Amino acid sequence: FVISIHRSGANKISPLISAEMNINKIENYLTQLKKTKYDNKYLFEIDELNGSLYFSIVENILFASRDKMIIEDAIRQYNSKVSLLDEVSFNTVHKTIGNSTNFMMYNVQEIINQLSLKFESIKNLKVIDKFSGWNGSDIKIKDNLISTYGFSFKSKNFEYFTDIFNQQKNIDSDIYNYIPENTLFVSSLGFDKANEIEVNKNKFYEKNNINWQYQKNKKEYEKKYSISFNEINKLYDNELGFFSVNINNENKLFSYVKFKNSITASSILQDIFID
Repeated sequence: FVISIHRSGANKISPLISAEMNINKIENYLTQLKKTKYDNKYLFEIDELNGSLYFSIVENILFASRDKMIIEDAIRQYNSKVSLLDEVSFNTVHKTIGNSTNFMMYNVQEIINQLSLKFESIKNLKVIDKFSGWNGSDIKIKDNLISTYGFSFKSKNFEYFTDIFNQQKNIDSDIYNYIPENTLFVSSLGFDKANEIEVNKNKFYEKNNINWQYQKNKKEYEKKYSISFNEINKLYDNELGFFSVNINNENKLFSYVKFKNSITASSILQDIFID
């Protein structure tokens, strides 16, 4: 079965459950339910104490949701004969599905859009407004460990911020040799051509009309701290990320950047660290 999340109103999101179903086994049960027709398909309704449950069955595929509009959208989408597999970014990630027990496809940008319904501050972040598209992860659950491994779609179009990492090779992380044992969460990003990331970042900013603001902020920081971003870029090595550690029952988040020469980088950035 598949669980997907959909926008069902200006400030509302709703889940949709899809699963294969042998309709022959429940035909008698279906005759007892309230039903209407939508786009030549039956739409069933089950009254429950906590509200109604709506579902439809199309060619042995069951669509179920608490939101009637979501079921209508699913029926309309099916009848249109247009599939997510027709979308290049989705199809590319979909092909990476492995043989693990579970697999999750998710659209990072849509998740951000849903969060922005609740958090006004997210709406105002222009980079996050076009952060990433489709991602896919194998999920393995064993004993008390949940591990994921997957892929995200990147292209040369610079539509999303993650496109700036296109053609970068992943590098094994060194951060695990330094973080404490009580680390709760760690996220690391490895790359092999730091200079190309800077060039691609500028292309992304230009395409999305935010380069002017970036350059303005960059000049203000360079003047305030007497630094040169171009010189700092030359010091980047091949990894950056963040991790969370529990300190006195409070979660603290730390960011890190790996430099070719940490002593030189520290001397250049010390004013920023102090500030």
